[in-house]
Amino acid sequence: MTDAANYMLGYSSDEQRRLIAQSALFEPLTRDAFARAGLGAGMRVLDLGCGVGDVSMLAARMVQPNGVVLGIDRASDSLDLARRRAREAGLDNVAFAAAKIEDFESDQTFDAIVGRFILLYLAEAATTLRRLSSHLAPGGVVAFHERRVVHGLVVRDDVVPARLVGLGGDLLVGGERVVLVA
Repeated sequence: MTDAANYMLGYSSDEQRRLIAQSALFEPLTRDAFARAGLGAGMRVLDLGCGVGDVSMLAARMVQPNGVVLGIDRASDSLDLARRRAREAGLDNVAFAAAKIEDFESDQTFDAIVGRFILLYLAEAATTLRRLSSHLAPGGVVAFHERRVVHGLVVRDDVVPARLVGLGGDLLVGGERVVLVA
């Protein structure tokens, strides 16, 4: 399932270590964004592009004691490391599955769909989020911590939370309005 052509930084052990170090820097901001978006105890969470598991494990701690997290990624080596790290952290409320985000299907309903630094790697991020929002429970949460890149330069970090209330909500992804109906 690993497809290095679709992730410019590849899937090496050096890249895995870089992702873990990066997570240590960004975890407080991501935690705050997820909390402000409404992530909390008892929720069922889908983490898109989970990589080595840092965001999934963060979400798993936030939804304890009764919530659960499913992290999906295309890279089997990264998923193996994520499983080992979650086990070592004593987190039994997080699972990981191999899947391409664009093709992910599930019979499960989620209370939240989350991710960090993943939307820029999706060719059709708005279309994919629109499709995946069909897996949200009523009142579901969509929260992403992303980077805005202009001409190859990171100009700022963007936190993209959308709290879906009643019939739905919307957010901007790459300049395109995504209407999410829960």
